[in-house]
Amino acid sequence: MSRIRPKNASADAGLDPVARRAALSVSGFIFVGLTVFLAVGAVNSQNNLLFWVFGVAIGGVIVSGVVSGTGLMGVRLIAHDPGPAEADRPTQLHYTLVSRNRWLPVFAIELREVSMPKGGRGVCLPRLGPGDRVGIEAEWIPQKRGVFTLDRILVETRFPFGLMHKTLEFSKPRVVVVGPARIEIRTEVIRQGDRGVSTGQVRRARRGWVGDYYGLREYAQGDPRRTISWRASARRGSLLVVEHGEPPGSSLWVWVTAPDPANADGAIYLERAFSVVLALVRSGSLAGRDVGVWVPWAGIRLPPARGPAFEARVADALARVDPDARPTPDSRPQISGADRILILPLFPPATTGEDEPRLDLSRPEDWLAPGEALPPSLRFPSGVGS
Repeated sequence: MSRIRPKNASADAGLDPVARRAALSVSGFIFVGLTVFLAVGAVNSQNNLLFWVFGVAIGGVIVSGVVSGTGLMGVRLIAHDPGPAEADRPTQLHYTLVSRNRWLPVFAIELREVSMPKGGRGVCLPRLGPGDRVGIEAEWIPQKRGVFTLDRILVETRFPFGLMHKTLEFSKPRVVVVGPARIEIRTEVIRQGDRGVSTGQVRRARRGWVGDYYGLREYAQGDPRRTISWRASARRGSLLVVEHGEPPGSSLWVWVTAPDPANADGAIYLERAFSVVLALVRSGSLAGRDVGVWVPWAGIRLPPARGPAFEARVADALARVDPDARPTPDSRPQISGADRILILPLFPPATTGEDEPRLDLSRPEDWLAPGEALPPSLRFPSGVGS
């Protein structure tokens, strides 16, 4: 829900409006029609009571147009630059309303973005007093990944009777970078690339070194007995295994292959792939493993790294990929040592072996964390696709 918060005074006096409008609302048209009807009745009947009622009605129209309209003319707007956002998650757009009026307040102010895509909401400010500066946060839930430009902002009021609709229009171009939808994946997904590395490579990488503590998980058939946490297992009543971060030299490259332009479902699979990539980067940071992102057909070649700064860099790069742009030639990442590859195929690559690990993007139950569901931007419409 949108909310209002006080804001400290600033030297910025705000934007001047690029347009002003005043018009009768639907209820205003009805009210004016009734007023005309009263005038005709009063003139024809010469009834003093009808003249009094007609005068009150005319006064209501004048008050509705003049009182709040005059106050609204003194309102100015500061539209703050938005930060990065994520698809399917609420983000806040920040504004400051500034009153230049010396004595006249403004009531029931509505603020809304004209150019905002679906998922946005307006915000209402009950009162802006003379000389006030009030900060406002409007909520927006982006429904897809991408780069969006916001520009036109309307500040309007129908106070006091709802008969007149007074509007100020402001122009402030801003760019919002919306990253892929956030998902939680299974902890074992980041280790699927192990099948692409020989036993000798893994043994050389792990000899004499144990990764940082990562967490506990349920025992699986084939886990070494030395990795069992007996105390934690006794408390839980079932076998739990200690997991450690990956050893040095075992970076994971995530390769999103080029899409097939003829595939009608390719857009959804692309969004799923990008969300999985970002989830793998987060999981890699938690597990102490560097993750590289390889999407050469979209110009993304990010060497393996970890940490919040790298995650933000990956999210920004993926957000700027245009799904409608023609992909450039694809290529396989060049790895060395104990590095490994995990393929997210949008189209079967011709330069890989069949034994290399890959995720089936049409089967989210194989990689989503237990209890998690796909966010709306990663789902097919009802009855369409997988």
